[in-house]
Amino acid sequence: VQIDGRTVAYLSRTQAVAYNARMRGMGYPGRTATCGATVNGGWSRPRAGGRVDKGSFGVELSLDWPVRVKR
Repeated sequence: VQIDGRTVAYLSRTQAVAYNARMRGMGYPGRTATCGATVNGGWSRPRAGGRVDKGSFGVELSLDWPVRVKR
């Protein structure tokens, strides 16, 4: 999963196999998909001594599963 060219997550092995098989079956082998996403949580706060306190972010995808092509 990439946002603005940065990898932020991965599909599980099972999901990746199913995704690739579905894309091949629809005639789109090796293609990537796009979808909406929401970034949740996280923070970045400066602390004393130049340290930065950071919290984790999560990404929620708006992805049809199983994958389908919208025409």
